Amino acid sequence: MLEARNPVALLITNANGDHLLNLPALRALAELFAGRLALVCTAGARERFFSALALRACAEVRLLHETADGEREGRPRATKVFDFAGRVSLASVLDVERVAISVGESCDLLLSLDTNPLPATVEILRRLSPARSVGFAPYFGVALQPDFDKHAFDLAFELPRLLNPALRSEDFASPPIFPPTSHSRAAEVRAGLPAGFKILAVHADTKREKMWAAERMSSLLGKYLKRHPDFIAVLIGTEDLGLGAGAAAARVFPCFGLSVMAAMALVGEADLFLGVDSCMLHAADLYRVPGVGLFGPTSPRQWGFRFGPHRHVWSRGAMDAIREDEVLDALESLCEETAERPEDAGRTPRPSVAGEKRRAGR
Repeated sequence: MLEARNPVALLITNANGDHLLNLPALRALAELFAGRLALVCTAGARERFFSALALRACAEVRLLHETADGEREGRPRATKVFDFAGRVSLASVLDVERVAISVGESCDLLLSLDTNPLPATVEILRRLSPARSVGFAPYFGVALQPDFDKHAFDLAFELPRLLNPALRSEDFASPPIFPPTSHSRAAEVRAGLPAGFKILAVHADTKREKMWAAERMSSLLGKYLKRHPDFIAVLIGTEDLGLGAGAAAARVFPCFGLSVMAAMALVGEADLFLGVDSCMLHAADLYRVPGVGLFGPTSPRQWGFRFGPHRHVWSRGAMDAIREDEVLDALESLCEETAERPEDAGRTPRPSVAGEKRRAGR
């Protein structure tokens, strides 16, 4: 398979977190095929997440979905396809044809990174008709069985490891490279914050079942900032949950309204991260920002930190079961672990220092 002349990788997802979780695997595949790899991804993903990959070509598709009343969201002319779970997805006829034109009719190896492929994947596989194919479904030539007990980073990395078992995901898990405007915006926000403080980046909003009670998060921030006068808290996300109230409000800075990429880049400027199961946690992980992740119905073994210093607080059920003292203890323990020791004074800063992370990711 490594001798393929026109290999094509598929990653068709609208989830920002999935793009980050598959980034090390795509970096490895791009290196293995040395300028021969083409990528099929969702519209905008190339610029937002994969601009630094050395690709032969890139085709972007738009996922169309059917609403409950039968109306189609997105462009017209679509083919309705049902997957094994009975979900409906509309793969644009124009997009599938454009994929074939963009990546070449002579695809001889197709590699699907999607662990739960959409029907659009079936349409593209049928249209390209590669001699060989690998993916996480029984209709691929080499059908991989997804092991969801593995971390999502490692599950995605099974594809490059199939081609070269010596590869390690850690070697390809450097910080993401976003469009320059995103990094500039993050640096601009950072420059506008009070100087001389360390930054605790906080991300609290996601799907409701994965969110921690806002009043507990607000109380927790007040306690932590009172204990650590050298820190400020920076709130990122899309929803203002009112976490800036309370005793430490003067050192809590809402930074909502940023693009997803700029918000992730701002996480990379932080010294510490606190958040729920979300794409921002994966960004902190790739930047090696020490972080505490809060988990309830989802498992940190699959979706938590993988590479950087961390602590997980997991209730194994409802998020309401997470106690403030557990989270505070996790933050304190992580701070103690990652603090610069007196004997380290004058040495090269540890890799997780914000400035070092920024240089590594650009």
